[in-house]
Amino acid sequence: MTYTSRCKGVTLGAWLIAMLLCASFEAHAGGPLSNPLALASCGNPNKYVVMTSPTGIFAGAGSHSECAKACKLAVSECVVAVKGVVACYLKILAVTAALAEKNCVINLADPADRKQCKKDVSTGYRADIASFKLERTGNVLSCTDIWGPECEDTCTP
Repeated sequence: MTYTSRCKGVTLGAWLIAMLLCASFEAHAGGPLSNPLALASCGNPNKYVVMTSPTGIFAGAGSHSECAKACKLAVSECVVAVKGVVACYLKILAVTAALAEKNCVINLADPADRKQCKKDVSTGYRADIASFKLERTGNVLSCTDIWGPECEDTCTP
């Protein structure tokens, strides 16, 4: 039996599992290679949700300008944290894609099947990258356009 393309449309995050569930393989030495790191090890990119409520958090800063500076500093920290989590996600996805491509070579004897498998891996990888970049943009905007203004609005004049 050879690889079948029943797995089209599966994103890379699920690719290694999908290869086991969706594809049929010729008998081959070796097993599926998987990334020892999970995306969860990177943390939550939605820092806006886990940050302390901005309402009055820096009200005791002494002056409106000091409070506003503290808000801006917190927003900057939020943005850096979001970008760090998503960068971690992208690195893990890259390793996962590389391992999935190696699985294509290890588990598929037919060159055409290997080529299709690698193409499917690449398609899933690109879709996951686009998804995480969109998530990064949304979460950065939550820091800069929601949390920051709410924080500054509660600074006493």
